[in-house]
Amino acid sequence: MTPQQKIPASTHKPEYATNAYRVAGFVLMFLVFASIVFVFVKTLVFDSPVNDHALQQSLIAASVGVTVVCLIAWLLDLLQILELREGWGKLLWSVLVVSVLGNSALVYKRFATGVDTVSAVCVRPLVDLQKILDVQKEVPVSIRVNTNYSREENMVFFVSLRNLQKDQNGDYNIDLRYAIEDLVHGNSDFFDYHISGNAEKMKNDPERIKRFVIFQKIAPECVSDSTLEPAQSMKFNLHDFPSGAYTLRVSVYDNVGHNFTVVDLPVRIVD
Repeated sequence: MTPQQKIPASTHKPEYATNAYRVAGFVLMFLVFASIVFVFVKTLVFDSPVNDHALQQSLIAASVGVTVVCLIAWLLDLLQILELREGWGKLLWSVLVVSVLGNSALVYKRFATGVDTVSAVCVRPLVDLQKILDVQKEVPVSIRVNTNYSREENMVFFVSLRNLQKDQNGDYNIDLRYAIEDLVHGNSDFFDYHISGNAEKMKNDPERIKRFVIFQKIAPECVSDSTLEPAQSMKFNLHDFPSGAYTLRVSVYDNVGHNFTVVDLPVRIVD
């Protein structure tokens, strides 16, 4: 054998080392595939209902997994640890480039136009909720001029919500807590309230349309086609609260989007 035909000692790999690298590569690819399967099984089987947020995350995880598998196989072929058929190395390189570009686009879309967090646009005190609910009476409804309440009064208000998510059936699922809080001394009284139902039916409900028109007229900055406007008349137990400044706190949890928001309205209890 001529010197030109000899394999340099520095590039010669023992067979046991090559086998170890090959086994390690296959193990890594198996773990990546197993992770992809786990993510999809968790999303499609155990997450109920399946929402867009979880499905997007699963697709991104699967795409990244395919990219990692192609990268491992390409490196094994490049280092001559795993011998692929002629042309497969170039094919893997092409798939790898496309996967990286595709992943970049998915991640950008996910974070640039991803699931919005529910937001409470505003909360406004009302004069009388009964005037809103009684569709037989043509009585003007207005914003309360002040937020001073006696202990015997109901606190009547509406809150407008935006970016609520819908489940696979097109339903809203919202938990609200209305609380009167003394932020200085820690006293509070609260009510929990739940809203659920088909979003389109709620939007087209005649009662809701009548309230929407009223709210949009008296508080246009709070109401639009993209908002939901729950209205409440709450009778808090204020007898143990001394006169003074308080906060009406509306807490909203979107059970579909799994996010949370809070909006406050300063109020005062007077004797």
